[in-house]
Amino acid sequence: MARRNGRSRTMRRTTRIAIAAWLAAMLWAGAAEEAAPKTEKKAADETLVAGVATPEMLQELLKDAEAAADLDEELKKKIVDLLKQAQAFLQRAGEHRALAESYKLRLKDAPARIEEIRAALKQEPAAEASFDVPPDATARAFDQHLDQKRAELAAAKSELEKMDGRLKLLQGRPQKAREEQLAAKEKIEERRKALGTPPAAGEDPRFTEASRLFLQCAIRARIEEIAMLDQEIVSQPARADLLAAERDLAARGTAALQAALAKIEEESARRRSAEARVVTQDAERAKREARDKHPLVKSAADDNAVLGRELARVAADAGAVAADRRHGEEQRKQLSEIFERTRGQLERVGLQGLGGGTLREQRARLPAIVNDNLRMWAKWRGRIGEAESRRFQISIDRHVLADAAAAAARMLEKEPEAADARREELVAALLPLLAQRSELLAKLDEAYESFLKNLRDMETMQSQLADTARRFSMLLDEWLPWIPSAAPFALRTLKDLAPSLSWALSPANWRDAGLALGADVLRMPHYALLALVLVVGMLLAAPWARRRMDAIGAKLGRAYTDSFGCTIEALGLTALLAAPVPLAAAYFGWRLSEAATPPFVLGLGRGLLVLAEFLFSVRFFAVLCAPSGVASAHFHWEERALALLRRHIRWIVAPLGATMVLVALAEVQGNEAIRNSLGRLAFIVGVVVQAVFIQRVIRPAGGIAAGALRRRPTGWLARLRFVWYPLAVGVPVALAIASAAGYHFTAIELERRVIVSIWIVVCAVLLHALALRWFVVEKRRLAARQARERREAELKLAEAAGQAPEGAKQAVLEEPAVDVSTIDAQMRSLLNTLLGFAIVVGLWVVWARVLPALAMLDSVRLWDTTAIGEGGAAVTEWITLGSVAVAVIALMLTIAAAKSLPGVLEIVLLKNLPLDAGSRYAVTTVSQYLLAVVGVVVVFNTIGIGWSKVQWLAAALSVGVGFGLQEIIANFICGLILLFERPIRVGDIVTVGDVMGTVSRIRIRATTITNWDRMEYVVPNKDLITGRLLNWTLSNTVNRIVITVNVAHGTDTEKAREAMLAAARGHPLVLRDPEPMATFEGFGEYGLNMVLRCFLADFACRIKVIHELHTAVKQAFAAANIEIALPWARWDRARGAPPKTM
Repeated sequence: MARRNGRSRTMRRTTRIAIAAWLAAMLWAGAAEEAAPKTEKKAADETLVAGVATPEMLQELLKDAEAAADLDEELKKKIVDLLKQAQAFLQRAGEHRALAESYKLRLKDAPARIEEIRAALKQEPAAEASFDVPPDATARAFDQHLDQKRAELAAAKSELEKMDGRLKLLQGRPQKAREEQLAAKEKIEERRKALGTPPAAGEDPRFTEASRLFLQCAIRARIEEIAMLDQEIVSQPARADLLAAERDLAARGTAALQAALAKIEEESARRRSAEARVVTQDAERAKREARDKHPLVKSAADDNAVLGRELARVAADAGAVAADRRHGEEQRKQLSEIFERTRGQLERVGLQGLGGGTLREQRARLPAIVNDNLRMWAKWRGRIGEAESRRFQISIDRHVLADAAAAAARMLEKEPEAADARREELVAALLPLLAQRSELLAKLDEAYESFLKNLRDMETMQSQLADTARRFSMLLDEWLPWIPSAAPFALRTLKDLAPSLSWALSPANWRDAGLALGADVLRMPHYALLALVLVVGMLLAAPWARRRMDAIGAKLGRAYTDSFGCTIEALGLTALLAAPVPLAAAYFGWRLSEAATPPFVLGLGRGLLVLAEFLFSVRFFAVLCAPSGVASAHFHWEERALALLRRHIRWIVAPLGATMVLVALAEVQGNEAIRNSLGRLAFIVGVVVQAVFIQRVIRPAGGIAAGALRRRPTGWLARLRFVWYPLAVGVPVALAIASAAGYHFTAIELERRVIVSIWIVVCAVLLHALALRWFVVEKRRLAARQARERREAELKLAEAAGQAPEGAKQAVLEEPAVDVSTIDAQMRSLLNTLLGFAIVVGLWVVWARVLPALAMLDSVRLWDTTAIGEGGAAVTEWITLGSVAVAVIALMLTIAAAKSLPGVLEIVLLKNLPLDAGSRYAVTTVSQYLLAVVGVVVVFNTIGIGWSKVQWLAAALSVGVGFGLQEIIANFICGLILLFERPIRVGDIVTVGDVMGTVSRIRIRATTITNWDRMEYVVPNKDLITGRLLNWTLSNTVNRIVITVNVAHGTDTEKAREAMLAAARGHPLVLRDPEPMATFEGFGEYGLNMVLRCFLADFACRIKVIHELHTAVKQAFAAANIEIALPWARWDRARGAPPKTM
């Protein structure tokens, strides 16, 4: 019965749901047809969903679905999820509706609120900021109030930044809102199509009803969203105006807080200075009163007066720092506002509305702003450490004075003979002074605290300003090259040329320049006198400099007279010979450029400064390439190339120098006609002259690179000559075309970068030549030292051989010497690699800002990585194509440096240290390993692969490697043990098994031993660590020689022993300590066994000494008539029957 009643209730509920669903569908279809002409079918949709899909209805259906016992769990979950999503959509529709009403209300109220805010903004701000500090408050109270105002200002600035962000977001919302509307309409169409799809056969009616309610509520939410977005778009202008007005009001409040803060700071500084003056006056008064008192009292008063003067000085410094900080903060604020406005304009509409002249003026002002703040900060930068140290000392002094009586007692210990009454009198006089000192120290600590706070705030401000200027400069450098600065070169430009030339050659202008220079000489004669002395002194010293360079050249090429210092001195003399005329031009340009008016004088000064740089460069290079100059005598550059450079340098000076002065003169003028006619034409002539010079100097057929191309016809230089030659000649021509087309400013900026690029290449080549020259000198010294050591060794051998028969020389085991040829190859390879790397990096730095192809490398994102930032927060960092390029360059440098490191260490460091060959080998090998590890770590970190990301992979790989490459890893670890523990070293004589020889190499996997037959025996490192080996030279190279001799029976053994000792002591290579030993050690079958033991210092002459000792013993026995025993068979043949046995 119960089951039947349950089934009946279920059937009735199912029937009711099905009827409700059918009615809902019919109502929906009818309402949709009725409202088809209406926009978004809004009224019908509202009627339908409001009448059917109510929150109460959905909640009741959800309860019924959750309580249904005849539904399987999967179907029940689907129905419940659909109903919950329908509830969420219904709730979202209500939120959209409420937000739309909010937009309507804001649109209605915005005009009145805007007028109210504008009226408030029109009112004049309060003239004086009120202080919530009593008039008699101390400076400490003002500091506390100052901290409170700073917190309020920080909160106001934070809120202002948020409002700026909301305003920026609001200004871009209409476009995004329209895109969201289109997406919502597409979703509505999708839902309606799904709603019109009939249910599947056999589908549970409850699931059908839940699906349809879900779709209806989803459509309802989208309809309300579209209506809300309509209201958002309609109200956006009013809301943006209102938010902008509120932002202006907030900015005004922030400015008011800023002004109040400045006034409080000024008042705090005044109060502190006033308190310091009072305390200082009291200390000075006490000093005067103690003038005739006991020395202890007088000393204490003097110390207080010194503290008082220090307090006054620190208080004044704190006020000055605060004023400088406020000035810098104002500049930073203005620069930041200009930067944000410019960046926003460029991001929104590009260059529209922003003139190139405006951007160029802003770019020109940036260096002055930064330099002004740097000069201001330079006055105070060094005071931070001094103030910190002084505060620490003050804290110690305050701790000592915490107990004034104890402090007075310690001072009285200096007067041990004073009577008790006298001591009490001194204590009474000292206690007030110590109390005054404690007060002085407390105020001095407060003053230093305020001083340091202002210094740190100023340091932060300076850093922020420099960062803003750097980002602003990068932004302008990115956009300015693509903005025309003038009209294309035309007939009007040529018409302006005549008046421009007349202006440039005007006697009045040159008279003004002469008068300005004369006035400057009269005003600052010391500068003129110094320049005159330097120029005349250099001119008079020129003959001596040339003679000195000739004398230096005579020393070159010989190991004992040549040195790298000769080249450095010659370069200094080259600079001396090149400097007089450029120095005079630089002085005139410097003094004229200091004149603010007239513009012609300022421009002439700038032009002379540029000319001075050019003249010094050209003159220095001309002297460098002279027949007896550094390039020929020291660097050994090809004479034909040097003659070519000298010939073409002569004619380029006049035209390029004149055009440089004219371009600089025109650029300073405010007259666009002068800048675009005379300045542009001079620039075009100058770059064309450069193109001709480059074409004549570097042409592959007969230029300075012709020799290198002939020597290496298949090298990279030869292969790429069709790239670098047209590029070098074509760049100046392209700059001339760009200037004529109207991109004159861009052409000038690019020309400056071209000149810097040329200097980078030239300086890199000069540094390479210097390094190569130093290496050649050191290599020559190293070869000479090795030759001297070989001669000394040969001399010793010759002296020793004089005591031996002719032809008795034996091969000598020498310690492995440094392979100079290997070092040569390694060093040259490293220098060439560094030269290429320096040029590539330098050119990258110069051109990355203006060439989009280079800047694009940092904008191409490949993958992201998560790093831990400040405060432990996760920071997402993008790995770009530029990061990969840097990683590749770092990998190439690591490989090159690791290969070249042994030679570099030998030349630079190891040759000057008292290390043997084995120690040097260990140092270079371990250094190679460390360099390789550091390089790999740098490469992986550059591309975002840190240890935290690969530690699990490394752990897994280590397990696999442990099984698969067990022996190789073991040999590698043992190789490291050999290098660090050094049981064997390169050059050691060892015995491994039945092999004896010299250790020649210790590698990652195995060690090579060269035996006496010059065969190489390769031993795995693991065998050397886990097995047994005999090292003859591990800690001591002293070794023993044992010589056994059988003398005839009946020989006087003491006489034979003395003869053997005399032979050993007479040899120069036998050590006296331990002294030689000769012993009679037994009766042999054929004679008496005599043994000689002696020691050698090393193994260098061991075989030779053994030979010579045998010979000497034989000669000594012969001289002493001692007979050497022979076997019986040989005795019979030589002397007849043997002696009878006793």
